[in-house]
Amino acid sequence: ANQERAKAAAQDFAGRLRALKGAKVLGPAPSFIARVRGRYRWNVFFKFKPDKDFSLQVRGIVAEFKKARGALMITDADPMSIA
Repeated sequence: ANQERAKAAAQDFAGRLRALKGAKVLGPAPSFIARVRGRYRWNVFFKFKPDKDFSLQVRGIVAEFKKARGALMITDADPMSIA
């Protein structure tokens, strides 16, 4: 179902981030508001030291994921809330 596909995509994304040297990854975990307009939401938090090359790698993973998985992904460089 859609819920399982969303979970699998989040797990795959987190795994790709964990493969990057220097990344600290937390999650994936269901969002506090788990479903909005029929779409399931998952949170993956990651932290890394400011580094241009690392940022480019992360952007590449996000772009690839959006294209290959058709996933709606929202990135926030400095989240104030997790809802």
